Formats: sequence, structure tokens, C-alpha cells
Amino acid sequence: VAGHGGCGGGVGHRFAQNECWDNEYDGINVEPGCDRVLVLGNHCHDQNSWNGIQVGYGSNGIGAVSVIGNHCYGNRQGIAAQGGANVEIVGNVLQDNDEDGIEVWSMDRFVVSGNIISGADDVSDMTSAGIHVEQVSSVGLITGNLVELCAGHGVHLEDAAYVTVTGNTIRKVTKHGVNLSGGSARDCVISG
Repeated sequence: VAGHGGCGGGVGHRFAQNECWDNEYDGINVEPGCDRVLVLGNHCHDQNSWNGIQVGYGSNGIGAVSVIGNHCYGNRQGIAAQGGANVEIVGNVLQDNDEDGIEVWSMDRFVVSGNIISGADDVSDMTSAGIHVEQVSSVGLITGNLVELCAGHGVHLEDAAYVTVTGNTIRKVTKHGVNLSGGSARDCVISG
């Protein structure tokens, strides 16, 4: 498809059990301004230029979105959640994406839990991070994830505040298991 595999705006939508592959843009795109959206059990792979699942865009806010039990592989980023509040990213499998497994960008109140994020055996496919939190994201919980075989950091908190990282398994990453960037990450808790 010359655009997104599936794209929606508005309130109360469900994207469930779809297979989205070889699209020019995102496999599934949840437009800015959406609220109460469920993205469940989709297979999003091999997008030409973009992400398996994109929620919001830049600083254009979204409302509550749940991204649960999806499988994203061979995309630019597995799942990118950008702008807004109340997003949960739970129980997804993200493999061999070119950049971040999960990106959280300019997000307030978020949960990233129980995901499996894996790069390639030669750790050259994933160049940024397993989980990358950036651009003034705050009040988040990152817990119970498995991050392995990434060419970047396992969890990278960059310009993040009030984020708790606990109980994750991070192994065989090229850079740091958990990295807090300079003076821009603050008031975060790393445990377990």
C-alpha cells in the first residue's frame, strides 16, 4: 500500500488481528487526537520506511491507547508512541527492527510492560535502544520486559522525568543496560 496498512482517527476504535506488511508508511497508524483506542494482536512487519505501529505523531497529542499483544518485526521502529497521555504498551513481541524496539516520545503517564524486544544475533539491526524514552516524557513505568541482542542501550531514558524502571531482564546489549542521559533525565528510579 502507498500509505499506512491501517489508519484511524477519532474515539473508541479497535485494530485487531490484522496483518500489515510491505506498506510505504506505518503498519497501523493511530492518528493524533484519538482516544480510547485498542491495538490488539496484529502482525506488522517489513514496512518500507516507517514503524510497525505508530500512536500519535510528534507533539500532537492522543488520549488513552492500549497496544497489546502485537508482533512487529523488520520495521524502522517496532512501536512508536508520540505525544499525549495514558498509553500502555503491554505484551508485544518486537524483533529485528532497524532502530528502537519501542519509542516513547513526549508522553505523559505511560506503561511499558511484559514486552519481548530482540535484535539480530549480530546486534547490528537495532541501532538505538530496546526501549527509548525521550522528548520530555514523564510519569512512566517500565517493568517486566525482556530486552536482548540490541546494538544500543537496553533502556535509554533521555529527557525523561519520574520514570520507574524495575524488574526488567536486559542481556547481550552493546551499550548500557539502562542509560540515563546526562542532565536531561531526572527523578527516575532504577531497581530490580
